[in-house]
Amino acid sequence: MEDYYNVQYGFSFLYIICLVIFIALFIIKTSTITSYFLFAISVTIAVNFYSLSITIANSTISWKMGIGFISGTVDIEQIEHVDSVTNPWYSGWGIREISNGKLYNVSGFEAVHITLKNGKNIRLGTNEPDKLQSAIQNQLPQ
Repeated sequence: MEDYYNVQYGFSFLYIICLVIFIALFIIKTSTITSYFLFAISVTIAVNFYSLSITIANSTISWKMGIGFISGTVDIEQIEHVDSVTNPWYSGWGIREISNGKLYNVSGFEAVHITLKNGKNIRLGTNEPDKLQSAIQNQLPQ
């Protein structure tokens, strides 16, 4: 049984990838190995970063990006603190090492910052930061 589930789509990211593909293929104008390589790389990026799904179920929070090659899971009992945050614009999209942890984001600037008991930090980008924060806090041991 799921206690929370949300999918955020990275439409802006996909538009940028499509624009890059279009411009690159227009500039190359030939069927060289470079154009095939560019196309393959762009499709790989698109299928891995088109969305971020976050699920809270069975005392764990899990996330997966795109089709699921990039994913993670944390036991709720390992969470020390959770906050809704706004990422600075330069944090970008995708997976990033940021000054205080790791960021997973496909769109926008809103996220939930999770501090683990072992000192590690995770930020999950979401279009529902308050709902996600509340869902995590409701699962934390009192």
